[in-house]
This record gives sequence, structure tokens and C-alpha cells, in this order.
Amino acid sequence: MDRMWRYACVVLAGCLQPTTGNTVSDAAGSVDAPVIQPAVAYHGTLASAPPVAFGGGTFCNYMITMKQLDVVISTQNTDISAATVQALDVETTDNACPYLVTPPAIQKYTLETAKPTPTGSMMTFAGDPSNVTAVALTVVTTSTTSAQLTFHRTDQSGALAWTVPATVALTKE
Repeated sequence: MDRMWRYACVVLAGCLQPTTGNTVSDAAGSVDAPVIQPAVAYHGTLASAPPVAFGGGTFCNYMITMKQLDVVISTQNTDISAATVQALDVETTDNACPYLVTPPAIQKYTLETAKPTPTGSMMTFAGDPSNVTAVALTVVTTSTTSAQLTFHRTDQSGALAWTVPATVALTKE
């Protein structure tokens, strides 16, 4: 009987979990899946970016103003998971210009790429097909406190290809 008892103890000891604090899956080399955190949204608005002059020379003198800027950036586990930007594009000219300006229009942009930087992230956006003007939009965030937007018109060249910078403060929703 003593012999059988010893055999049972040896068999049972082989079935016990390691005492190192690691799980059997750790001992076998597998890694547990990361814990998925809920998405966190950051939102910011700006009534108007400073107007930017463009044209001139052989063209009329124009001004472009981006108004009603609305930025939403969502993060999940510190990675950018989604982002949108919306702005009202308002073009004006002086009374001497015989040409019409582009009518005011809401321009919409959605996240195309996002890359982490040492201080935040660098994002590029795709313009909505319904946008009146073709614009390349890049956004650089500094942590999650502000977004530095750069709108650059791409369907015109030279003096008619304007660039509008804007900084929008972000708050956690």
C-alpha cells in the first residue's frame, strides 16, 4: 500500500501548476492576448483659421478662410483608430476681380494613414468626393492636447495653390 501511495503522489505532482507565478501557457511559450481598451475620442473646434492670401500677379487677389473647423480623433490602446475633419471653405476676392470665387462649401475629410511620432502622431486624410476643391490635409498631434492642421489645395498650381495652417485644441470626450 505504501508503494501505491508514493506512486500516486509522484503522478499528482506532475499535474500541478508551476510555482513560479507563470501560467501553463507562459511555460509553454504562448502569450496572452492584449487587453483591448475602449476607444477614447478627442474633439476640438475652431471658429476660424486666419485668412490666407493667394493669387495676385496675373491673377486676381484672393483670400481663403477655413471656418467652423471640427476635428474628432479616436484612439484605442494609444493608436489612432479613426479621425474626421470638417471645415467651411470660404473664398473671397476684391471688387476689381471679374471672376467668380469658389462658393462657400463644407469640406469633409477622413483618416487615411496615422503614424506615431515621439510627441503624438502624424495623420493624412482623404477628401470626400463631394468636396468642392481638392485639398491634401495633414494633421500632427502633440500628445492629445492639440491638432496642427495643414490644408493645401492640390487642384490648382502656382499662386492659386493655397496652404492654410490651423491649430485646434482637443479635449477628451
